[in-house]
Amino acid sequence: MAGLGLMAYIGGGDTERIFYWSMPVTYLLIGRAIEDNWDLLRSKTFLLVLVAGQLVSQRVFWTLPDYPSEYHTPFPILTLIGNQFQVLDLFSFHGNRAIEVVSLAEYVFLVVGLLCWMAYRAKNREETPSRSQCR
Repeated sequence: MAGLGLMAYIGGGDTERIFYWSMPVTYLLIGRAIEDNWDLLRSKTFLLVLVAGQLVSQRVFWTLPDYPSEYHTPFPILTLIGNQFQVLDLFSFHGNRAIEVVSLAEYVFLVVGLLCWMAYRAKNREETPSRSQCR
C-alpha cells in the first residue's frame, strides 16, 4: 500500500489509476474494519447518513453540466448540487480554490462527525452491561 501510494504520488497525471491497483487490499481492510466494528455500524441512522453522504459525493442524482457554460458556480454542499455550474469546479486540480477548500472542509467535518458518532457509540457500549453480564 505504501509503495503504491508513493508511486501514485509521483505518478504524474495517473495518480488515481496507479493507486487503484491497491483496491484488493483496500477492500480487505474495509471488510476487516466493518467486521471489527459491526456493533457500532448497526445504527440505522448512522448507516442512513453514511449512505446519503456517499450518494451525494458520487453525484448520483445529478448530471454533469455542459462545458463551457455561462453559469456561476454555487456554494457546494459536499459537492456541487445540480448541473448549473462550471464543470471544471468538479476537479480538485482545475477547480476554483475557494470552492475546493469549502468542499474539503465539509467532507472533513462529515468524517470527523461520523468518527465521533462511532466513538460515542463505542463508549456507551462499554459502559452499558451486556445481557450476558446481567444474568
